[in-house]
Amino acid sequence: MAVNGSLPYSTDAKEIQICDGDCFEVTDKVTGKTAQAHVDTTSSLIGPGVIGVYRPLTPRLRRPGPCR
Repeated sequence: MAVNGSLPYSTDAKEIQICDGDCFEVTDKVTGKTAQAHVDTTSSLIGPGVIGVYRPLTPRLRRPGPCR
């Protein structure tokens, strides 16, 4: 598992043409911050329309303060 990883739902990943092992840029819509993320797909840990982000990547994206 990559430290700077993302976890898109498998069918969503196919739609946006990314595969396990790919690298892509993730953007936080609120802060506008971006980070590079390694892709691991899932069909059970999260649902369609969601991209999970591994904890070590979140400080690069999130604004200071508590998680919301």
